[in-house]
Amino acid sequence: NIASVIQNNTSAGGLVLSGPGTLNITTSTNTFGGGITINSGILSFDSDARLGDASNGITFNGNGGLTTVTSAVTIGSGRTITLNNGARATVAISNVAGNAIAGQITGTGGLTGTAGGSTGTTLALTATNNNFTGPIQIGTSTQATGLTVSSLVDAAAPGTGDISLGSTSGSG
Repeated sequence: NIASVIQNNTSAGGLVLSGPGTLNITTSTNTFGGGITINSGILSFDSDARLGDASNGITFNGNGGLTTVTSAVTIGSGRTITLNNGARATVAISNVAGNAIAGQITGTGGLTGTAGGSTGTTLALTATNNNFTGPIQIGTSTQATGLTVSSLVDAAAPGTGDISLGSTSGSG
């Protein structure tokens, strides 16, 4: 857990996650720049302000995750999410309405969206310039999770991407 403010000293250094496990950021507002890099592991937060400067991008160089806890979170429009090396980013959203990714999602990786409960919460991808080329998986075999999308583009091979749905029954 990080409960202290994360800020720059003399230059922006960013935040890098490597290794298994979950890093919980619980500070009210962080000001660091330099972006966030997830090589592996999970970053857990309950507010976009926990992610530092509003222009900090989030880069996945390997499979990892973002988890929102206890409240609806919108990841701001200034935060580009880059999926490198075919990485799969899992976004586990809290079980309340209003979760969104407003920044562009780009790169060669894929996205998995899951909800924190069984009532079928929706994740909204609200950017109109998403162009990641990997697969999308929504929910699990026992959980209905919704997805609303403003834009999906696969410029390399239009119409060939995979979208996998979890549970198609239940209250989602």
